[in-house]
Amino acid sequence: MTGVQTCALPICETILVDARRQLESQHGPIRKIRETSFCMIYKTDDRRNVLKMLRPSHIKRPKIVQRFINAARKFRLIKSPQFLKISEIVYYKPNMLAYTLLPYFPGESLENYLARKGLLEYDEAKRIIISVARSLMVYEKKGLCCRSLTPDNILVNRSEGTKITSFFLIRSEDSQFKSPDDQMLIPRNTAPEQFVDPTKATILSDIYSLGSIFYSLFVGEPPFTKQAYRDFLSSDYEVMPMDIQAASSKIPFAICKIISSMIAREPKYRPKPADLILQLNHLEDSSKKIDKTMVG
Repeated sequence: MTGVQTCALPICETILVDARRQLESQHGPIRKIRETSFCMIYKTDDRRNVLKMLRPSHIKRPKIVQRFINAARKFRLIKSPQFLKISEIVYYKPNMLAYTLLPYFPGESLENYLARKGLLEYDEAKRIIISVARSLMVYEKKGLCCRSLTPDNILVNRSEGTKITSFFLIRSEDSQFKSPDDQMLIPRNTAPEQFVDPTKATILSDIYSLGSIFYSLFVGEPPFTKQAYRDFLSSDYEVMPMDIQAASSKIPFAICKIISSMIAREPKYRPKPADLILQLNHLEDSSKKIDKTMVG
């Protein structure tokens, strides 16, 4: 790309204008539907495809670009209805453009869904968590983990279930993440071990993130305040699961123990995806009586 340094627009904005022009030349008119700290997400006007483009603020960093491409390739190998299949991985170095092409999913992010609807009822919250846990089972079988599971990268549709869209921080045995800064983590939703040693992230790290999301479906925010999370991270001893029932009366007693185990400080206390699904399926539906009181 020429003329960037002398353009009146800021460099990142100039890159974005040029990138969008390039995308529309390849895929026709597009409309931005979401953006995250890593990507800009556009929908084609025919509602057939979604373009997930690396943000201009990252495109000038070769390591980030390579990470984006490598993660997309790993994600592309996953064959499961729980995931949107990447049909194209594109990198135009001269145009400073990197993006993936995926099929359009008629849903919205869990974050937007919660903002629009408010706190969820028991049955719906359980259904969403089971659906995401099934996706984590697929990750686990492939020897991968997501590492960036948040309400913003889970798409929900009442009739079609959920889809995980995040792949940027996807981890396998050959990942080279040596510091928390490498991961660009989102505090309060991230497992403690990812801050201590990023190479130790496993599927149980994703279970922690899912537990934090599960909690927020009933309460509206993660289980820890910022300061409490800092204290949580700084603990250098084994910490047993927190008492969820004491932390919030908004969460049905029937699942307090499950959420407590999911957000345990030590990974060994957390259930694996298959065990989590089994535990949740054993719970009674809300059509039956759910005892919210502590029984002795």
